[in-house]
Amino acid sequence: MLSERLFADSRQLNTTYGNELKSQWLPLLYLLRLNGPTPVSDLAISIRQNHPGVVRMINDLQKHGLVARTRDATDGRKT
Repeated sequence: MLSERLFADSRQLNTTYGNELKSQWLPLLYLLRLNGPTPVSDLAISIRQNHPGVVRMINDLQKHGLVARTRDATDGRKT
């Protein structure tokens, strides 16, 4: 079941990262783990958040070393 897997993954992340892990990051981390590299615009649609809000969350995740950004080979505007 999806919720059980999400909770198991969040427990593992909390064990690894402790209090640094913010609950609003979990949907993004879950989608990235499930799907691999994903454009920010697709992540925003998937979690029903606006693009600038997801960019801020990705920036925070990157600062904490939880994600890495890469440019899209065909469209340099996408990360």
